[in-house]
Amino acid sequence: MMAELAKFRLGVFVIIYFVFSTLPVCHAGLSAGSTISTVSKKETFLKNKLLYIKTGNIWLFDPATKQNIQFIQANDVVNFSVSSDYNKIAAIKNNKLYIINAKTNEEVFLMEVETDMSNPTISPTNDKVIYISESEKEFNKTQAATRKVRHIWIVDLNTKAKVDLTKDSPYHHTAVQWSPDGRWVSFASSRGNGWRVYLMNMIDKKQSVKEIESGIFSSWLDNKTLAIGNSHSIKIYDVRSLKQFREIKMQPGFSPAKFAFAGDNNLYYEDMTENPDLDISHLDLVSGKKSRVIEDGRSPMFAK
Repeated sequence: MMAELAKFRLGVFVIIYFVFSTLPVCHAGLSAGSTISTVSKKETFLKNKLLYIKTGNIWLFDPATKQNIQFIQANDVVNFSVSSDYNKIAAIKNNKLYIINAKTNEEVFLMEVETDMSNPTISPTNDKVIYISESEKEFNKTQAATRKVRHIWIVDLNTKAKVDLTKDSPYHHTAVQWSPDGRWVSFASSRGNGWRVYLMNMIDKKQSVKEIESGIFSSWLDNKTLAIGNSHSIKIYDVRSLKQFREIKMQPGFSPAKFAFAGDNNLYYEDMTENPDLDISHLDLVSGKKSRVIEDGRSPMFAK
């Protein structure tokens, strides 16, 4: 009798534990109606999920369910990108570049630099990473000061060989983004009057760089369409003709440093309206309705 009672109690405990362990947990710092949960890496489906950084870790936000998931517990991540096959994440922590297995959370150290490193972007072929770091030589731009500038670099994930793609430039570069087909890399540079966005042709070296528009951050919507953000708006260009065909006026608080589109009419972006340390807001481009979806989050991007 005692043995049967013990088995019964154990069974009840297992059922209760299972039920409560699978419930979503409300989390302070998320918007109203949002939840947080943890899932097995192998069960996580990245496509159409918004990825972002919060407290140095990489999180997922599902626009359909409003659920937030701590996806990669990496600590101290400052920049990251996701490979096109969803298997790898390139992440920068303390000027070190890591490749993280998106299914197992395993980190592989790739390289380290002495100065700031940022904007790691995995190539569409998933075997290279382009990033920003200081040049290895000093430039005298003004005849008054000699300094190093931030250049565009590329590293091979298999050989770890790296190349400075802008080695002869005396100008700063930032915000590199690979086009989905790998033909172009968009970037911002301080050439001329202020920051402007350029295209670097990764295939035809004779037509290596094209100037587009003033701005810093750019986001590829497809192989032929590029969105460029400045302090007041987002302008969308056809890269074949370099002509603008759409402009989205942004509300006060918009940070042009990082934004991500979900289809044609949904925009997620870094927002400084209520929090100088950045939140992530959603803007419905049809209705014009804005809502804060993630508190204390930054660097939104979609795994496409």
